[in-house]
Amino acid sequence: MARSLEHGLRAASGEVAWIDRVPLGTDWGALLVRAVPGLGSRRADAALLGLGDAGGVIIEMLAVLDAVDSGSDVVWDAGDVDRLLRGWAFIEFLTCFLPDMVNESLVGPGQASAGEEFDVTLAARVCEIGALLASRATRTCLVVAPNHGVESFVTDCEARVSLLGGAWDSVVVNQVPAVDGGWPEPWAGRRRDRLATLTAWRGGVAQVPMLVEEPGDSAAYEAISERLALVSPCSRPDDVVVQAHDDGRYSLRVHLPMVPPTGLRAGVLGTTLVIDAMGLRRYVPLAPVLQRCEVSGAGMRGDTLVVRFERTPALWPEAS
Repeated sequence: MARSLEHGLRAASGEVAWIDRVPLGTDWGALLVRAVPGLGSRRADAALLGLGDAGGVIIEMLAVLDAVDSGSDVVWDAGDVDRLLRGWAFIEFLTCFLPDMVNESLVGPGQASAGEEFDVTLAARVCEIGALLASRATRTCLVVAPNHGVESFVTDCEARVSLLGGAWDSVVVNQVPAVDGGWPEPWAGRRRDRLATLTAWRGGVAQVPMLVEEPGDSAAYEAISERLALVSPCSRPDDVVVQAHDDGRYSLRVHLPMVPPTGLRAGVLGTTLVIDAMGLRRYVPLAPVLQRCEVSGAGMRGDTLVVRFERTPALWPEAS
């Protein structure tokens, strides 16, 4: 689909860069060295150590950033949903911990690093990736087939991307059999019913018909590409908010629309709030004032996680 979408956008708006998946087994370290000049292969290998398929997502997003910096519109085929979301979560992790992780793995804690400027460059680019993924200027498209269980699958995908602070701006339902198209009933009718259910749930749903001739798929995708590009972005979760209370306590509010509270866990790791739900983790850097506090409780209020903080007396000498 991504290739057809690229062709349609190119016809509608001019130059479009297309970023494909970087397959497993690729020398990601070498690609990272090219993406961040001066990093060095040893530092690149350390930065990507143990990332699994998330390393490919990072490499692809660095390519997306380069294309965006050059002024191009970009179509990125991120592969399956789980791969994208796990890569996104790991990018958040790296945003919080990459500088310390790379420097300490190479030279040990507290020692000066000759390549520190390149670590900073890499960390800055990773931060840009996270910002680009969550940006309202970035349109994210979820592609599904109207198979049994698609409704719960889309609901799960909506919740998981919401946990990371994003949203699906459009949903493309592929392989929808046309009425009187010769497809066997009631199988075809059930697929159309599932499309109708998704369309009733949310806006931004487009369909691609099930076609007999495979070459026709490209034309069908291109026909909806301009529409998808013009879809209004869905609202993203609200920004994280820190509230100061009259009694000297603080609370951190993280908007998590559609995220089920069952199984949700949260805790502080160093200077970061870690939220664990649905097989993903979100990393929220704590404001400096909260880094001088300790957690006193947490809970969901509606669709918002509220974490309560109390001052750590030893870190507030001015209050004693």
